[in-house]
Amino acid sequence: MYFTLGSFIVLMGLMSLLWWRYHILCMLLSLEVMLMGVFLELGMIVGKEFNESSILFIFLSLIVCESSLGLGLLVGLSRSHSMDMIFYIWGLE
Repeated sequence: MYFTLGSFIVLMGLMSLLWWRYHILCMLLSLEVMLMGVFLELGMIVGKEFNESSILFIFLSLIVCESSLGLGLLVGLSRSHSMDMIFYIWGLE
């Protein structure tokens, strides 16, 4: 049950990542949703098979580091270009 729920969450995150590919904030949120789905799957697998929770804490700390790095890049990009739309920043309009 949880394995399919985690896979569904990852697929929905991938679909939203492809749908909102020009807006950086929505892309970051989609990546977070995908990582939470992977965390759910990993938690169920590790909980059933290995009974080891330290791997989950390490993975959760990596998720937090990735999100803080992404938000830092978003703030830097917004301050330098006054927007967070990739379409306009790369001059594709």
